[in-house]
Amino acid sequence: MWPASMKEWTSGLPANPGSTLLLLFVVLAGLSGVSQAADLEASDQGESLKTLTVSGTATVNATPDIAYITVGVVTEHTDARVAQQRNAEQMGRIVEQIKNAGIRPEDIKTLSFTIHPRHRYDRENRESSLEGYTVNNSVQVTVRDLSKAGDIVDMASRYGMNISGGIRFALSDYEAHYRKALSEAGTVAQGRAKVLAESLGVLLKGPVSVSEQSRYEPSPMPIRTMVEAQTTPVESGTISVQATVHVIYDF
Repeated sequence: MWPASMKEWTSGLPANPGSTLLLLFVVLAGLSGVSQAADLEASDQGESLKTLTVSGTATVNATPDIAYITVGVVTEHTDARVAQQRNAEQMGRIVEQIKNAGIRPEDIKTLSFTIHPRHRYDRENRESSLEGYTVNNSVQVTVRDLSKAGDIVDMASRYGMNISGGIRFALSDYEAHYRKALSEAGTVAQGRAKVLAESLGVLLKGPVSVSEQSRYEPSPMPIRTMVEAQTTPVESGTISVQATVHVIYDF
C-alpha cells in the first residue's frame, strides 16, 4: 500500500538530503521501467496490421497536336566578332521567315547561344594555338499546326540552318489524357485486389496507401534537310500516356 503523504513515505529515510534524493530517483526510474514494460506487453498482444499490395497500369494512346522544332546555326571565323555577326544574320533571316509563315513571336525562343574558341594542337612542338571561334545559336519553334511542320523545317534549311535537334511531338491537353489513364489504372488495381481477396478468403477493409506513377516519353524525330529530300516528310504518329497506381489494402 502506498503511503498517505510524501512526509510519511520519507519518515524512515536517512537524514542526509543527498541520500534521500538519490533513493527517490532510483524508485521513480524503476516505476517508469515497469510502465514501459506494461505498454510493450500490451502492444505485443494487439493484432498486427495485415496488408495486401496491388498495382494497376493503363495506357492511353493519343495523336499529338503540337510540335517543337529545334533550329540551329553554327558559324566559324578567326575573329569572334565576325563569327557572331554572321551567326546573327543567318539566324535573323530564319526567324523572320518563320514569323512570315504564321508562327507567333512568343512561340519562338532561344535555347542556347555559345561562343567557343577553337585551338589547334601541334603534337610535334606540343603547343596549342588559337585557331578561331565557333558560335552556336539554337532556337525552339513551337508549331501548333502540324501541317506546317515540314514547311518550317524546309524554310529554316533554305535560309541558313545547318544544325538541328529534330522534331519533338507533344500533347497540348496532356493532363486530360493522363487523368483518363490514371482512372483506368485505378480500376485495374481495384479489380486485382478483389480477385486476390476472394482467392485468399479475406475481407478487405479499405486502402491505407495509394501512390501514382506516370510515363510520358515522346521520342524526337530527326530532320532530313532539303539536301536529302525535296520536301521534308513529317509523320507525328501517336503518343502513349501511361499511368501506374500502387495501392495497399488492409484486412
